[in-house]
Amino acid sequence: MQASSIPEYRSGFVIKDEALRRYLSEGHDFELGPLFDENLEPESDSDSGSDGESEGDRTTTQQPFDLASWRLEMRQDVEQGLSLEYRSIMRYLRRQAPEDTRKRLVILHALFVKTEKLGERQLVAMRLFIPTGSGGPERRRSGPSELDKEHLQVFIEGYNSLIQDAARRESAGLRSEDFQFTVVPENAVRTPMFNRQELDVRFWVIEWCRRLSN
Repeated sequence: MQASSIPEYRSGFVIKDEALRRYLSEGHDFELGPLFDENLEPESDSDSGSDGESEGDRTTTQQPFDLASWRLEMRQDVEQGLSLEYRSIMRYLRRQAPEDTRKRLVILHALFVKTEKLGERQLVAMRLFIPTGSGGPERRRSGPSELDKEHLQVFIEGYNSLIQDAARRESAGLRSEDFQFTVVPENAVRTPMFNRQELDVRFWVIEWCRRLSN
């Protein structure tokens, strides 16, 4: 039987970095890596690509140093590192949660999206993504379904329940406005690898996906 040529799409929500930062730092007292410094300057000639050469030593094929492009690359590196840090801590929090709660906590997926171009090179950024549905191309023409919204609410309530203090949960907890709905090609989403401690959520995710396809 010939495989369908219709591309599959994944619906879900991208969580804003500032929301995760608030949740982790204010809600759980984690010390997180510093944000990108918009005024960052190269610390040495090697950082700017000159390798210590004088202007006269450079070949005519070398491009002059572009501070804006350099900062753009550095910003993306910093933001990707922070996204990995946030996702790692969220997985840690999940592992520490009571078993009944842990089974309802979806592990954040990685979504890769194209951003700016530097000459011929396309930069790709990583965003943290909560999958909530799937389907064919028609999903790109619709907003979030009731099932998408339901799964987002499960995510919000589950992770907020890990903040024990009610006042802190109110101020630092996740909110619906912290998420942006999107529909993306299936191959843009990277499913996290599961270790032995996380196998229970794997089977829960499989069951969730089975429900989505019915």
